Amino acid sequence: MVRTCCVLGCNVRSYDRHGNKVGLSFYAFPTWKQREGAHVSDVTKRRRLAWIAAVGRLDLQFSSISKYLLVCSRHFHSGKPAYEMDQTNPDWVPTLHMNSEKRRRTQGQQQRALVGGRKAEEASAEKIRRKMRLDVFNRRQTAKLQRIAQIKLSAEGIPARDPAAKDAGPTTLDGRRRLFKGAVPTLFQWNNYKVEPTQSSVWERTEREPPELVHPGDQGQHSVTGDHDYCSVPEPSAEDLSKDVESLRKEIQELRVQREFGLQRFAGSDTDIQFYTRFPSYDHLMAFWVLIEPCIYKMIRASRAKSAANTDEEVLTPARTQTRQLLQPIDEFFLFLVFLSVGLKERDLAHRFNIHQSTVSSIIATWTSFLATALGSQCIWLTRAEVQAYLPKEFKGFSDTQVILDCTELRCQTPSSPLLQSETYSSYKSHCTMKALVGIAPHGPVTFISDLYAGSVSDKELFKQSGIAEKLTEDMAVMVDKGFLITDGCKCKVYRPPFVSKKKNQVKEMQATVRLGLHVERVIRRIKQNKLFDGIITMSPVYNINQLFAVACMLSNYQNTALVQKRIK
Repeated sequence: MVRTCCVLGCNVRSYDRHGNKVGLSFYAFPTWKQREGAHVSDVTKRRRLAWIAAVGRLDLQFSSISKYLLVCSRHFHSGKPAYEMDQTNPDWVPTLHMNSEKRRRTQGQQQRALVGGRKAEEASAEKIRRKMRLDVFNRRQTAKLQRIAQIKLSAEGIPARDPAAKDAGPTTLDGRRRLFKGAVPTLFQWNNYKVEPTQSSVWERTEREPPELVHPGDQGQHSVTGDHDYCSVPEPSAEDLSKDVESLRKEIQELRVQREFGLQRFAGSDTDIQFYTRFPSYDHLMAFWVLIEPCIYKMIRASRAKSAANTDEEVLTPARTQTRQLLQPIDEFFLFLVFLSVGLKERDLAHRFNIHQSTVSSIIATWTSFLATALGSQCIWLTRAEVQAYLPKEFKGFSDTQVILDCTELRCQTPSSPLLQSETYSSYKSHCTMKALVGIAPHGPVTFISDLYAGSVSDKELFKQSGIAEKLTEDMAVMVDKGFLITDGCKCKVYRPPFVSKKKNQVKEMQATVRLGLHVERVIRRIKQNKLFDGIITMSPVYNINQLFAVACMLSNYQNTALVQKRIK
């Protein structure tokens, strides 16, 4: 695509008239970042305005600038814009080769064209709007003058204070002075310039008998004691107040933790941790977090990678201290696990974590890519010696078994194209699906995960395209289900139950093969316990479903314990 510089007087294009590429870069207008704090919002807003002023085009509007309007690198000293927070850098705004004289002439032509081409009804509408604004301004000024006059009338009734009587006037019991009567205006238009009389208290309205007088000579006969005030409460000591403050702080902290939907809220309940994350306990989850925590500070955000791809910039990992994240990294990881395990929608997660829905999408996409890279960098395929070292005793009759294979299908959204519908339709599920090949070692862990293919592909074809045949040697064996016909395309031994057998030895071998081959189905069932794969999967452009399924398979190795010794008896 041919790119053109939008600066007035600059006719630079990415390709010359002979079709040769010009060695220049083109940069889009800076965005106004409103969700990263007041300082960042103010700086990015001023920078966007400065770019608009520097380009000098009258048809540009701050809120709507096309992504195809670009500025070439010849207008910057270093060949590219400076960092958005480096306001002292000369490349914070394009300044070179701006052709000020030619730009003034072009601006004058644009302005004359805009003014000359304005229609008559637009000019009359502008006059009407100006008149309405002038009327509103006049009414506000009149109302303001009336309020000032009312305040002056109210102030005239306030008596002047004697400067000599500085300490005079009524005081309270603790020595504080009270206001003089009439020191504050009380008559206004809203109360019709009247003040309602204050209502007397209950003590003043109650009629009481005069106290009985006691003769001084009868004081010995009558014990005179002071009345006890049953409503009085002794003042608390400083120690009691500090205890109350501490208890209130703990209560506020507990309420704050209960209100926030994060990992800290469920840290004390292993049942909740298993429900929301598929990890058996909080300690198990934190042990996995310790493994991936050193790598999270090199994580590249999905939004950052997308913006860099749009502007052909080099993707650099920003320091975490320069970017303000709405959630802590461990809470972002918890959000991803809740999305995968419970299958909550993005809107629901946004309400639970008190963030925007687009932020939820960005977090899911970022952590999907990060975990797929971090876990995918570890080799899960085991060597022949490693498999033999952990081989369960139940597999002694099949000691050369390297992997147990089976296919699984995920129901997906029906494509609008009839051709894609025919390719993804599965007669086994009677729905459009995506199909994957999963392999486990005899002692239980997932050792092979294929990509997701169209649901109409056969098991034999999927076995060929997945690439697992290249990993198998002649001294290895594969255990599959009876419908998995891969004997022709596999150079190693295949343990597969026959369809029909009447011999006693073959019947026992078939039963053992079926019983042991069920373990891969149990592992797949563990993977599909993630509720995201229960329903129909939407083909979202935000995150990659292929990576999500691979991450779910690899996480199952960390979330679950061995199952062979529990199941086989």
